[in-house]
Amino acid sequence: MHKHGWLNGPVHRVSPGLFGIALMLLLPAAVWADPAPQPVIKQGRCPSGYYVSGDYCMPRSRSRFAVEKRGRCPSGYHVSGDYCVSGSRARTAIPKSGRCPRGWTVSGDYCLERR
Repeated sequence: MHKHGWLNGPVHRVSPGLFGIALMLLLPAAVWADPAPQPVIKQGRCPSGYYVSGDYCMPRSRSRFAVEKRGRCPSGYHVSGDYCVSGSRARTAIPKSGRCPRGWTVSGDYCLERR
């Protein structure tokens, strides 16, 4: 007897082993993905890989995530222009204002997203 699923189509079972392997291969990419570069308000020199457009520094295609520099750069970041730019495997950083939001940790004058 055949089993049928949603809309009376046949039910196909996926091996838990194959599913587990696929999940292990895809999950690290999502969990360890570098933060995506975004436009930043121009304050002094733009970071490497960004260009000026109006009052903003705009990322080019291979730019890294940047955040305004406040004191020392957060863990995983380096100075570029008047900004801190993420290194490989860096977590998303935001300037700290009071307490960091839930799911974020303190790194100097910044909050870093937990993984």
